[in-house]
Amino acid sequence: MDSSFYESDVAYTGAPSHNGKRGLGTDKQPFLVVLSTEQENQYPLYIKLHEVTSDSGNLIQEFFDQYVKMSNERKLNTDGKTTYNILKTRLQVINEAIDYDKEDHRLYFLNKIISNLNQYLLHVYHGVSKRMLPLYYGEYEWRFNHRKCRTIMDKIKNYITQSGVATRKMIRDYVDQYAMARGLEIS
Repeated sequence: MDSSFYESDVAYTGAPSHNGKRGLGTDKQPFLVVLSTEQENQYPLYIKLHEVTSDSGNLIQEFFDQYVKMSNERKLNTDGKTTYNILKTRLQVINEAIDYDKEDHRLYFLNKIISNLNQYLLHVYHGVSKRMLPLYYGEYEWRFNHRKCRTIMDKIKNYITQSGVATRKMIRDYVDQYAMARGLEIS
């Protein structure tokens, strides 16, 4: 991702928690969302979704090193979590608490995207197992990032003609390998 402004948050996907807790105490699946925009708090350009095992600064730093172009001229808006402070030497991190009651708060579009993703998983797929979540994150990310593409059918045609048949076993094996490489729990 290459932009002057980023927004990021760790969100949670899943059914209501059995323990009744929210945020860090929940047993829902955490995932990291990074959104790029042309101007601060403006219409989003691209997103990147990534499931994480926990909400930690080291995981966030690894993700940003791999996927986000960083420099001191670029800004990152977050919601006040201290886990983003690890990036302060490489980005301008605006890490303040947000008043979500205000209609035009700093993470407005990011929160809309997270809400849409959760509704998409709930109402389109009627729930997804934790094991298959990376595939659905990838699909949602691809759909969002290609939403303005005029020749989408040409791209899809090229992908289909260049790809082979993937059996259910092949997909299951790939998901298992992915989970093991990330150190995720296979359920």
